[in-house]
Amino acid sequence: MTILVVDDDEALRSVLIEALRKRGHDVDGARGDQDLPRSFPACRYDVVLLDLKLSGSDGLEILSRIRESCPETLVIIMTAFGGADAAMEAMRSGAHDFLEKPFSLTILELRLERAIREVSLRRANGLLRGQLDISSEELVGRDSRMLSLRENLIRFSRMDSPVLFVGESGTGKKTAARSLTAYSKRREAPFAVMDCAGFPDNEILERLFGDEKRGVTGGGSVQRGLFEISDGGTVFLDEIDALSPAIQKRILLLIEKGEIISTFC
Repeated sequence: MTILVVDDDEALRSVLIEALRKRGHDVDGARGDQDLPRSFPACRYDVVLLDLKLSGSDGLEILSRIRESCPETLVIIMTAFGGADAAMEAMRSGAHDFLEKPFSLTILELRLERAIREVSLRRANGLLRGQLDISSEELVGRDSRMLSLRENLIRFSRMDSPVLFVGESGTGKKTAARSLTAYSKRREAPFAVMDCAGFPDNEILERLFGDEKRGVTGGGSVQRGLFEISDGGTVFLDEIDALSPAIQKRILLLIEKGEIISTFC
């Protein structure tokens, strides 16, 4: 992957360039606006890492020029702590993603891996500009409502707490949940889906919480539930409003205490 790092902090720029080159990327650096005419002779970069706060340069103006002249180039914004509002404005202006400083090289590589997948899909399948990686079921579209939804998903992905998706059937709640997970630290962990409608309470309990009775009286192995199997990952409960009050209470206790109680207990 060809990458351009635009940052007026020479020390940080050098660290990023060296680290990314060691990972096999073709990387150049630029201090700011004054270097960009030389750095963009033929839109040769797949990704631009762009600092929003540049001495003597407007990061949003640079973003706008990149999007206009090289629409296939993905721009990942770098912003200091507390610059989330500016980063969201950049997302509305066409940035692909953003990183909040200080960030680790591991986080940076994960964001670049996501960008690599999109670049590869565009090249292989001729995807339209602005379309996201459909293999991970991320959201598609760049109108104001979709961008607002994506901003919220990115914001919530940083919180280690339950998220409630509300909407009519078929509006994409599961797709939004998968996108949120893809932005989060749980992206490599299991993503389990449970349809809560149309099943009796005892079967839902066994699927979610497991059943130790089989291993005690039935001679079989302990049945692990989705919550235990997906520990460290995500469980998406579809149509949760269809659950009985008793099961909803049990899930609430799980959320509050973080403890899994099997159906035999």
